[in-house]
Amino acid sequence: MNCLYLDRKNLEIRLDGQALALYEEGARKGSVPLHLLERVVMRGNVQLESRVLGALSARNIGLLVLSGRSSEATAMLAGRPHNESSRRLGQYRVSLDDDLRAPLAHWLVLVKVRAQKRLLREALPVSADLRHALTVAVQRLD
Repeated sequence: MNCLYLDRKNLEIRLDGQALALYEEGARKGSVPLHLLERVVMRGNVQLESRVLGALSARNIGLLVLSGRSSEATAMLAGRPHNESSRRLGQYRVSLDDDLRAPLAHWLVLVKVRAQKRLLREALPVSADLRHALTVAVQRLD
């Protein structure tokens, strides 16, 4: 799960350690660990503690508040900015450099293939019923 949609009437969100606790009419209905979330979307009459906003922002979890009737965005909370723009500009510069582009692309593909082989090998002892298919997949990657 990376996006949590909250659209029930009279829902309340509280911070409970490293999780969002969901209450409906005063009764706890469940919780969602913050580490699973990238964004929260609220619609309708949803109440929350102010420290929930701080916890979401500190973990770079976006919050979108939609109006109840038209589902139009009425408020937004973006997480703290990180160096995405400078990273993207650096990637763009490398993509324009003929001397760096091909070796970097080769290295990236190599790293991804190695990671995939490692994942398949780790799955071998766990999934005995898929042993043949996993072995064939590893051999193809070699």
